[in-house]
Amino acid sequence: MTRGDIINYLKQRPATIADLVKAFDRPAGAIEEDIAHIRTSLRHDPEWELMVQRPQCEFCGFIFDASHIKTPTKCPECGKEKIKPAVFKIEKK
Repeated sequence: MTRGDIINYLKQRPATIADLVKAFDRPAGAIEEDIAHIRTSLRHDPEWELMVQRPQCEFCGFIFDASHIKTPTKCPECGKEKIKPAVFKIEKK
């Protein structure tokens, strides 16, 4: 498995970190590092970009900063721990 495999996967379908862990049988931390590297690499790509649907609190609707790849554990607004994870997809610019 290479980062290229993750890129090809995300070009075909949106996925969360948990989806990628299942698809590639790798630890979440390794996948998070790969996504961070892919994000940096694609910033300079004239054709493709990494799209991120940001994590969101399921109780109050608070939307988290897109700079974090890991799913937050607790909402800073309401204190609840039910957070929808970020969803990643690679699309043409």
